[in-house]
Amino acid sequence: MNLRSSLACTSSDIARWGLRSVLKRQGGVLPGRIAMKIDPELLSDLASLVDRSVVITGTNGKTTTSNLIADAVAASGATVVCNRAGNNMEPGVVGALLEARSGLKRAGGGKRVGVFECDELYTVRVLPKLKPTYFVLLNLFRDQLDRYGEIDHTQDVIAHALELSPATTLIYNADDPLCAAIAARVPNTSIAFGIDGATGTESDRISDSRFCSQCNAPLEYDYVQYGQLGAYHCPSCGWARPALVRRVTDVELTYDATNLTWSLDPIPTHPQRTSPRATTACTWSITSPPPSLRRTSWAWTRRTCSPRSMPTCLPADAWAAGILPVAPSRQTWPRIPWLRSPDPVH
Repeated sequence: MNLRSSLACTSSDIARWGLRSVLKRQGGVLPGRIAMKIDPELLSDLASLVDRSVVITGTNGKTTTSNLIADAVAASGATVVCNRAGNNMEPGVVGALLEARSGLKRAGGGKRVGVFECDELYTVRVLPKLKPTYFVLLNLFRDQLDRYGEIDHTQDVIAHALELSPATTLIYNADDPLCAAIAARVPNTSIAFGIDGATGTESDRISDSRFCSQCNAPLEYDYVQYGQLGAYHCPSCGWARPALVRRVTDVELTYDATNLTWSLDPIPTHPQRTSPRATTACTWSITSPPPSLRRTSWAWTRRTCSPRSMPTCLPADAWAAGILPVAPSRQTWPRIPWLRSPDPVH
């Protein structure tokens, strides 16, 4: 690093100390923002602190997926840096690397991995500087139209980001035609993942991608998982969902999510969620495969699929059976100490 980069790092350390020790704040973004004011290209210098890195983006599931991948890779014995709090713009990535740089320097070569969640529009700033080994694209839906505009603009930004980092391998959700369209237009090596077979879930009738990205003809589906996700093909030009390199089969969804069967050869079976599928594909690529992936994934399954974290708006039959969530993540009814369960409706 040159003098300017060193000054930026020192300023970031001082800002982080002041935010946490004096103001009792998290200090996840501002230290990185201050450092970038001094050295706008600091991320390019910090990229050398990790031997391999993965960037995760998409409308839904970025934080969950990045934390899953970080846990799985760390369980394999690697030193991992991750912006776990969801600071997913460039200052957040820079701040995470700056905070972890001492530990990364002490770690042995070949075992330093960066796992970073990234906002869709900031991929064009992060990828060219970080040059990640893998780029995970989860899904694309209409979201924050005041920031993103239409989805085709988001697709253009992500595709351009990948073109600026040609050595990066794209790991994408092939069930989403919007993600598959990006993979079809960039020269990067790609790995497609998805669910092979219908899950029997009630699909959302609202789709953000009804037309073929190649000829604009209406897409047809063999089955739909959710929104525009599913097995699609174009009857006009023949464009269809790419062959799945990493797939989940024989999915069985239950109310309490306890009937789970894992098969580690070659890909574990898991409920229909984008995050674990992407985690499996990415972790297999990074660590090939970690022996502790089963333990990490099962811990996540119990944490996110158990009644403890189920939505607090339960169906009427669940109320009637006396099934109540414990310590919900988001309360949707007032806390009444004496209220345990409403009487079942007769």
